[in-house]
Amino acid sequence: MVRLALVDLSERGQQPIWSADGQVAILFNGEIYNFRAERERLVRDGVRFRSETDTEVILQLYLQRGLKFVDHLRGMYTVAIYDWRGTRPAACRCSS
Repeated sequence: MVRLALVDLSERGQQPIWSADGQVAILFNGEIYNFRAERERLVRDGVRFRSETDTEVILQLYLQRGLKFVDHLRGMYTVAIYDWRGTRPAACRCSS
């Protein structure tokens, strides 16, 4: 899959992005207005990032909050997550 990675143009910004353990994959399209603030909060919580992408921020929110990760997102987006730990697919999009 090819996607224009506007936040991180490096190879690390290519999707899908996987969790460190390889059990969760995410695809994302859109813009998260508050991703930098959420990233800073996650870093304070001890999360280590491998990229500069907003997509990885969303993935880490999911890993911390489960499906309630959407409560922390402000923006226009569509997200698809597959979690092999419980074989649970999840998809969401913003309502605005």
